[in-house]
Parts: sequence; structure tokens; C-alpha cells
Amino acid sequence: MTHEPYRPTVPDFATPKEERIWPPPAYKAKIIRNKQGKAVMRMEFEGVEELELFFMDELIGSDMMKGSASKVIGTTLLIWDKKTKPRKDTP
Repeated sequence: MTHEPYRPTVPDFATPKEERIWPPPAYKAKIIRNKQGKAVMRMEFEGVEELELFFMDELIGSDMMKGSASKVIGTTLLIWDKKTKPRKDTP
């Protein structure tokens, strides 16, 4: 009995942005500081689909995320720089 070689059925993520089905995500963004003085970008999306598309297209594998961390809570994405030290004037 012979077996066929494995052929992955992963979608083509190299599809140009012009050919993608979903429109660009709509979100509200602002930069806030937490109690430790660390700057955090807070991006609130209209829905999970928009957040997922933004995360896949703009963050995963991008140079923008080098040295940064992210967390998703509901439809909100938080991004902060892991290298930045807290401000000294924060109590």
C-alpha cells in the first residue's frame, strides 16, 4: 500500500490586500498610561472579525511587533513596548 505525500490545505495568506474579501478594520485608537507609567496603545474594534483581520494582516510577523507585547480582551487590542522603562515621576 502506498500513501500520497501530505499536501497542506492552508489558505494562501500571500493574497494581495486589494483582493481580500473584508474591508479594512474600523477601530478607535488611543494611547494611555497605566499606573506604572507604561504607554499602552488601546485599539477598540467594531467586532471580532475586524480585530482578527487586523491582527493577522498587520501584526503577525510584522516589524511593528518586534519588542512589543499584545493582549486581546473582547474586541479591544492592547499593545505595549516591552523595552520601555516606567516614568520616574509616577507615584
